[in-house]
Amino acid sequence: AGSLLAHIIAPSELDSVAVNSLHHQALREVAQNFRATAHSGEGIVEGIEDPGKTFFLGVQWLPEYLERDQALFDALLMSEQA
Repeated sequence: AGSLLAHIIAPSELDSVAVNSLHHQALREVAQNFRATAHSGEGIVEGIEDPGKTFFLGVQWLPEYLERDQALFDALLMSEQA
């Protein structure tokens, strides 16, 4: 809640969202200027942001396969137009 990621894909402030976490590698540490904004049930970082930037967002799942995640691509396009 309160993150850019939550605002984009779960504007109703849900506590959790199902994703297709298919990766075999994951972040071990998040750099100081980044903030982990999503975690799997096992504690794997699934989303990161840079709070110092207007739009800096990364996810470790495959949003291109989830219709709901079209909002991520739309937000990216909107950020480019701003």
